[in-house]
Amino acid sequence: MTKNDTIVVCFAGVGRERGKPPGEEFQSIKRWTHVDSLHFIDHQRSFFNNVNVDGLIDKVKDYKKIIALGNSLGAFNANCFAQVTRVDAVISFAAVYSVSARVIPWVKEKWPQFVYYGTDWQFTELQFNDTTQYHFFQGDEYYEMKHLNLIPDAPNIFKTVIPDTGHDVAKKLLKQRKLYPLVEEIINGI
Repeated sequence: MTKNDTIVVCFAGVGRERGKPPGEEFQSIKRWTHVDSLHFIDHQRSFFNNVNVDGLIDKVKDYKKIIALGNSLGAFNANCFAQVTRVDAVISFAAVYSVSARVIPWVKEKWPQFVYYGTDWQFTELQFNDTTQYHFFQGDEYYEMKHLNLIPDAPNIFKTVIPDTGHDVAKKLLKQRKLYPLVEEIINGI
């Protein structure tokens, strides 16, 4: 039984310390009373390739509106979630288009510790449908823009570049007290 009609699935990023598991992100949403939230951590940093997808879908299936939210790895996972179930909107901060060296060879220049060289992953790059609204907020740093430029232009894909920002888009918007109002505005507009 759901408390609200809307759920926000908050996908965590890779975390701050390599040897420690990532923590929950967007924790303030837990205090919102008009939406439910589910916080998901990809403990193995598998880029959605070692995730209990059926379990996630089961947790959100009774909601009228599903929002997927993420930062970096979390943004990748939020977008992949929209590939496997109905998601009304994906909100991505510092989205990573792919970490597969087969998809984008230059990814090893920026994140060598997360590059995937194999061939057995189901989710190697972002893919899009025409029913989900996709909202991307990206810094204007060189590699951030390279990822953003791989995302196609479409009527349901919205891209916003945050000037003078690198991979810390969400952190910058949080310091400016713009992060949560921005997320809430998107949710209310769906």
